[in-house]
Amino acid sequence: MVGQSEMGQGVQTSLPRIVAEELDADWSMVRVESPVADAAYSRTDNGRQATNTSISVRLFWDPLRRAGASARKMLVLAAAKQWQAPESECFTENSFVIHRPTGRRFSYGELATGAAQLPMPKNVRLKRPDEYKLIGRPTARLYVAAKVDGSAIYGIDVNIPGMLVASIERCPVFDGKVAAFDASKARQVKGV
Repeated sequence: MVGQSEMGQGVQTSLPRIVAEELDADWSMVRVESPVADAAYSRTDNGRQATNTSISVRLFWDPLRRAGASARKMLVLAAAKQWQAPESECFTENSFVIHRPTGRRFSYGELATGAAQLPMPKNVRLKRPDEYKLIGRPTARLYVAAKVDGSAIYGIDVNIPGMLVASIERCPVFDGKVAAFDASKARQVKGV
């Protein structure tokens, strides 16, 4: 879920890529959705769910890295527990936890339920830039195909039961002035 609005600045690719990097996720399996309005997706600087001034990566860089690294740690712990092996013998790669001595592997999906039962780690090791496999590498933006084939959903595409639509009417001639306006019906609507 990417709570920032995609307005051409690439957040629907860059923000998931930060998480995927720390998680050691297989980038080809990453999918993006836009959430409903919710405080859980608020910005760290002002507590609002808003997108502006091209600061999304700067604001979410640390929290998303910690989230990805925490999830990776929990997945490794869940695998080590099932294998009854030390955590130090396990590593992650392309959405798998692998047991180094035996080559056994679990997909993240196979470990998700067990990992979710574990406490959130307090301190996790974040990758150093020389360990990055995704960040800093060229990639196609995730949402481009949906924009090109017409399947992308925009605000104007949303239609909910009981929805009202308003529009601003502009004068059809330059420098025109309103001759008359009757607001009596509009003022009868609750909230106006």
